[in-house]
Amino acid sequence: MSKRIEWIDIAKGILIVLVVLGHSEISGVAASVINSFHMAAFFFLAGLTIKLNENKNLFIVKRLKGLIMPYIVLAFIFLGYQFMKYKIIGGYKFDLKSGLFSIFIPVSGRISTTVYGLWFLPCLFLANIAVYGLEYLYRSKKQLALFSYIIGSAGCIIFYEITGVASILSILPFAVLWLLCGVKVKGKLDTIKLYSTQIIIVMGIL
Repeated sequence: MSKRIEWIDIAKGILIVLVVLGHSEISGVAASVINSFHMAAFFFLAGLTIKLNENKNLFIVKRLKGLIMPYIVLAFIFLGYQFMKYKIIGGYKFDLKSGLFSIFIPVSGRISTTVYGLWFLPCLFLANIAVYGLEYLYRSKKQLALFSYIIGSAGCIIFYEITGVASILSILPFAVLWLLCGVKVKGKLDTIKLYSTQIIIVMGIL
């Protein structure tokens, strides 16, 4: 897969919008429908396009530029919008200091609603780093890779439950899992294409 698959990029773009909407001020049936599938689908598709054969430093730098920098820029833009909205319209209390703090250290209950809608960017960054490390271990020490995933996942969830800090840590284990699913399916795409008709028939029967 040297060339990026166009439909995957389009689907990821649509899902990015749904992720933001699903974690912003949208509610009701629309929110329920969006939240039922968007996260798993987004990280799965991201796994289909990830390149794990890159140099470690290049891998990290590219994702800092492609994920963390846009996150910070968008977070400041969205916070600026919220601040201006509060100044002009009034209504709800807006704490700019807490909003700025939540960009870098998100604490449960203090996260700006709009900034929280961007959670998937730092989460995808951390998931990419984790998958890169796990795949490196998996090549030589499969049991250690599995053990590392289990311990790391438990650590993330326990840390968040105890401290309430960095809410994306509670989502990270699932993000890593779906990203890994995408990576594994990516290696089987040719086989899936070969038996696509049979797969569709079986899915139709089920």
